[in-house]
Amino acid sequence: MKKMGVMFAASILAITLVACGGDEQPEQSEEVEGEEATSEEAEVEQESTYNTDDIPEVIATVNGEEIDNELYIAYLQQEVQSLTMQGVDLESAEATSFIEGTKKQLLDYMVDERIILQEAEKEGITASEEDIDAEIATYLAQYQIDESELEERLSEQGITMEEIRADFEAPVIRNKYIDQFVSVPEVTEEELQTTYDEIVASASQAEEETEIPSFDEYREELENYLVAQKQQEELGALLEKLREEYEITTFM
Repeated sequence: MKKMGVMFAASILAITLVACGGDEQPEQSEEVEGEEATSEEAEVEQESTYNTDDIPEVIATVNGEEIDNELYIAYLQQEVQSLTMQGVDLESAEATSFIEGTKKQLLDYMVDERIILQEAEKEGITASEEDIDAEIATYLAQYQIDESELEERLSEQGITMEEIRADFEAPVIRNKYIDQFVSVPEVTEEELQTTYDEIVASASQAEEETEIPSFDEYREELENYLVAQKQQEELGALLEKLREEYEITTFM
């Protein structure tokens, strides 16, 4: 039972965290201040870490293929860290409810992703070196770093460029499958106008005044949003059908 691409998002997440924390901080002029800063950083890190001891090593199987917990935990800790940064008390009922809902959504997401990869394999969909190069280039542009900087940060974490290239294979295959089996829907003028009117109405009810672009200025963004929304709905329907054909076992 092989594992396909499970390290992708975990590796990307690690790099992203490094990228986000890469800016130099002002030096502490006093040793005591440095110790206090270190203590505060450790406290924040401790507070933003969610206890995952009860999460099994294998969280699900899809047609006998195991999904381990590494990527699942990485995603979950990212969500918990986001709550902490917003000042949310992790012991509150609100946070507990959110985390439990997130855990279910993550499990469903990872099962769905594995189904897509298995379906792609059946269809003979693969990722070429050129495809992977393009995906990496998109990532580098998004986080505004060049390849040499990426290699340096990977090296600091004990990861080679070849390993990260392998991790990029899964999203390339996923996107190719979706391009092939999920249509690009048409968006009507009425749908665009209705969505724009809803945004304007929502903004007018907000306490802070928000300047909304004109319909024509916003048109392309609205169209992209509605196309993505319709594609997500179509993909959801496809996955719902495929789930009925798959043998899925979850352990959470």
